[in-house]
Amino acid sequence: HQAQAIDCVLGRKHHVVVSTATASGKSVIYQVPVLQWLLDNPHSTALLVFPTKALAQDQLSALRHLAEHIPELHGIVIDTLDGDQANSDRRREVRDTASVILTNPDTLHAAMLPNASAWRWFWQRLRLVVIDEIHVYQAQFGQHVGHILRRLQRQCAGDAARFIACSATTSNPAEHMRALTGLAEIDVVDSDGSPRGTKHMALWDNVRCGSAAATNTCNVAVQLLAHGLRTIVFCKFRQTCELVFREICDALDQSPRLRKLRSQIMSYRAGYTSGERRAIEQSIFAGDTRLVVATSALELGIDIGSLDAVLMVGVPISTASLWQQAGRAGRRSSDSLAIVVATGSAIDRRAVGMPEGLFDRVFAPAVVSAEPSIAAAHLQCAAFEIPFSETEVDVADGLCWNPPTQSWICALSYKPWPPEKVPIRSIQQGDWQVVELHAGRAPALLEELDGYHALFTLYEGGILLHRGHSFSIDKVDAEEQMALVSKANVSWYTEQRDYVDVVPLTAARSKPLATEPLRLDLLYGEVSVTSTVFGYKRIDAKSRKVVEYVDHASPPLTIRTRGVWVDVPQSVAQTLAASNHSVEASVHAAQHALIAVMSSLVGCTPGDLCTECKSPLAKRSKIPRLIVYEKHPVVNGPTSRALSVASDLLLRLTFDRVRNCLCRKATDKGCDSCVLTNLCNEHNECLDKDGGLLLLNLLCNSLFTKG
Repeated sequence: HQAQAIDCVLGRKHHVVVSTATASGKSVIYQVPVLQWLLDNPHSTALLVFPTKALAQDQLSALRHLAEHIPELHGIVIDTLDGDQANSDRRREVRDTASVILTNPDTLHAAMLPNASAWRWFWQRLRLVVIDEIHVYQAQFGQHVGHILRRLQRQCAGDAARFIACSATTSNPAEHMRALTGLAEIDVVDSDGSPRGTKHMALWDNVRCGSAAATNTCNVAVQLLAHGLRTIVFCKFRQTCELVFREICDALDQSPRLRKLRSQIMSYRAGYTSGERRAIEQSIFAGDTRLVVATSALELGIDIGSLDAVLMVGVPISTASLWQQAGRAGRRSSDSLAIVVATGSAIDRRAVGMPEGLFDRVFAPAVVSAEPSIAAAHLQCAAFEIPFSETEVDVADGLCWNPPTQSWICALSYKPWPPEKVPIRSIQQGDWQVVELHAGRAPALLEELDGYHALFTLYEGGILLHRGHSFSIDKVDAEEQMALVSKANVSWYTEQRDYVDVVPLTAARSKPLATEPLRLDLLYGEVSVTSTVFGYKRIDAKSRKVVEYVDHASPPLTIRTRGVWVDVPQSVAQTLAASNHSVEASVHAAQHALIAVMSSLVGCTPGDLCTECKSPLAKRSKIPRLIVYEKHPVVNGPTSRALSVASDLLLRLTFDRVRNCLCRKATDKGCDSCVLTNLCNEHNECLDKDGGLLLLNLLCNSLFTKG
């Protein structure tokens, strides 16, 4: 497959997408054309786009190493450009000297493309564009990246640049690459010819073992390390990552025989400073680290050496994620082991009860959103970079006509720098700083967090876990977005106690669904989503038992978005209660199914939509309603379209989805095809599938008889 793909690019000068298994040598497919093009034309340039900085750093080392062995390329500069390089002189140096630049969509959007005149020489010589891990670019983020790539093509010299895209876990590689790039003719290489050892897959039911998932994972990881097997442990959450890492450290420290292995283990997750992450990555790449405990930050195709085993704490959020993680081990032709440690979550219990499909390599198609407001925003960015001619755009869509140049230019509302008005990710990085105070030493930056994670992590009196150490959170300054911490020698850690309130504010539009026997209206309008941390739990690190509940009021985080909702009539709520169903748990189940149906009807992904999830700790009485809101509100977004084009179908199709789900024969808890979802903020803990089905049935009975 490597030879076939390289021939597509170098021989036939075609665009190509490669869809072969993890660790099948896809990086060679773009490394060889990059180097060959530079040999044929030393003045040409190449751009490699990766979704994470770690991936770019990994490939930087690999490309430089290859170039060192080619005497003709010793003067060629290969470098990265990303947000960690804040120094303008350093960025200018990369721009003016590098022939090959490795970057990410964020830097391309915010720094490179808007400086069109400064980058013109690089773009005019561009001959190769690489888009790695294209399955990451889905939903609204995928739409943003697609527009960024079209803006890039607009600045290049004609169609001289060839595009290479790679992914191991998508079922529609060609369709997805077309959606991202707009290119019509694309060659597909999907016949995997790489050598492959045996991969042993196991599902471990941790609940039957009677101890915490972190403890059992630690025991297995230590045994693998002691037997000389290089291992990575994947955790879904940052705190789980820290707890597993600390347990492994403690286990090694307590064993005279294994204590010497302590220096060979590392943790890796988002939140660590950029310098710390780079140092850890270098240790992993160099082979000095034999066991790493990480979040999904290391899930993508970083070459972290020849690993022997993968442990996954909890069933990964998707089949694609499972195989990305499992693929970290067994590179080349060696055998490998992948163990999924099933926890007590509803999704994991479903996998234990029906494990047959867990390890199937059946991937969902990658889907890119098509929100008009996102397209319009990038149109403004493109006009800022190079004004449009009169005939170049069919619809000006907010652009300004400039008579002197006879062209369409960016609107004043987007100036002085349009990318600042067009964020492409849901979470912006590095808003908060965590500073360590230490007697006799200057304050030191410990972590950087976005505002969302800061709310649930930083609260006075709590404990921050960082690379095996506990830090007391002594002061939190919301105005300065800073937390002061100090090392603490404690035998407990903390978890926040929180709730989310989703409240409709004003109904801008409505559509009657039924008039009798029940009055039902689907309403659309502004929605307030408020996250509040009202305290925390102190949890014993050994037993995992709560030792104290502490009240604490942190400033809430409120966002305004748009959504649709249906108020549940009182008579329906009374019928649910009389049938021994929790009204809130029934609403929760129905809302999960409603999101799945709505996303398919209005052309978005389930990840674009949210709902209010029932917390097992919540005791507050709330008005029963089905509500779905947009994670990132856009003009004429998916919930607005739901009211316009799908209102009559929503409840009926949602009822059919739950009623006809095949899992009903095996379990009354539901599955990820009906009411369970990995996107649930409360881990599907308070769901009543039968109650949700009854609720939907009662509502649909009115639809069928409406006048």
